[in-house]
Amino acid sequence: MALLKPIAQQLPAADMHQQLPVDNLFYVENQRLKIALAERVEQVTQLRLEVQILMHETEVTTRENFEITEYMRKELLHKEDMNIRTRAALQEEQQHSAAELAAAKQLAAANEQQLQNDAALREEELGREIVDLKEQVAVVLEYKAKRQFVEDEFAALRQENERLKAELASQAKDLETKFLEKAARLKKGHEEQVEALKRTAELDAEERTDASIRRILTQNKNLTDELAMHVEVTEGLSKDLHELDADRRRLQRDLAIKSEVEQQMAMRGALQARTLKEGASHMAQLEGNLAAVLSGFKAERGNMKAATEQQLMESEGEQSSLRRLLKLKNHELANIRKLAQEVLSHRSDVEAFLLSSIHQVQKAAQNDHAIQTASHKDKQIVKSSSQIDIKDLSWDDRERVLRLLFMKINSQARNELPPHSLKPQQMDSSSERILPLHGALSGAARIALV
Repeated sequence: MALLKPIAQQLPAADMHQQLPVDNLFYVENQRLKIALAERVEQVTQLRLEVQILMHETEVTTRENFEITEYMRKELLHKEDMNIRTRAALQEEQQHSAAELAAAKQLAAANEQQLQNDAALREEELGREIVDLKEQVAVVLEYKAKRQFVEDEFAALRQENERLKAELASQAKDLETKFLEKAARLKKGHEEQVEALKRTAELDAEERTDASIRRILTQNKNLTDELAMHVEVTEGLSKDLHELDADRRRLQRDLAIKSEVEQQMAMRGALQARTLKEGASHMAQLEGNLAAVLSGFKAERGNMKAATEQQLMESEGEQSSLRRLLKLKNHELANIRKLAQEVLSHRSDVEAFLLSSIHQVQKAAQNDHAIQTASHKDKQIVKSSSQIDIKDLSWDDRERVLRLLFMKINSQARNELPPHSLKPQQMDSSSERILPLHGALSGAARIALV
């Protein structure tokens, strides 16, 4: 009777007052029930097919959601692993840079100490050479003063020798002249005396023979003594002449020796002057070498300092690059976590909404199927997409639309999953902290639709 009420309501008012046979009425009702039963059987079959399709789609969706979730989890683990490796590489690079910097500083200090030691040794050697050269210069100056004194003395001795030579020559000439004159004079006097004595003796021979003889003998004796004295004086003068000749030869020999000494001193002076000149040039060369060594040491020290500063700058630049890369990876990981959290939260909300909508539509459809009549007038056929209105759709159509929308969202979320890429960007120090991933995976991926 509950089924007859809707049918009675749909019949025209005029038919209600007509007297129809009861059999015809039941026949019509029976036909309508058969038609409704066939429609219900067809609907049940179609619903079974849709349920199977939906169960298959649910399995596919569940598997896809699980794959997406597993992909996101693996991606997050990979990012965390990369972050840990990057931090380890950064720490290792920092330690390596610090070790290289310490080694470079130690090498620079060792080189600087070695150069300082070499420079100190070279300076000591140059100091000793300078002291030796100063001593040589002092010796040369002393020799020069002695040489001047010797030259002055030698000039005085030469003048004295010339004077003595002149005096000896004049004395020798005078003595020789005097000796010859005296000898001639004595000879002449002796001859005259002998002649006088002869004449006197002849004259007085006869008169004073005895006295004259004695006087002549006496005078002869005196003359003999005087002649002996003159001979002795002549011998003395000859001896003096020999001594003067010996002195002259000695002075000539001394003059030759002094000339030879003067030549040797001149040669020695020239040698010492040449040695002094060579020493001065060597000292200038040593001073130039010392200046070159000092300039080279300063240049090498500057180059090592510049190289060390360059290495420090490169290490700092590399460390800053690694820090920026670490900040970039941290920032990217935080963004990925945030986006994953947002995606999961949004998907959870959308899935919950779709599931609740599907269950609500299912309940409304069941209620509608329980009260709808067997008439085909309640069916609304959608002719084209332009005539679709949500108010005109049946609950079955609404459930089908929601299921298709759910499937489309899942497939779209799977197909539009973006690939991972790293792009450098500027970040501040606040992005170094890694945000933990809060929330849970969507529960809709684990719900099987019935």
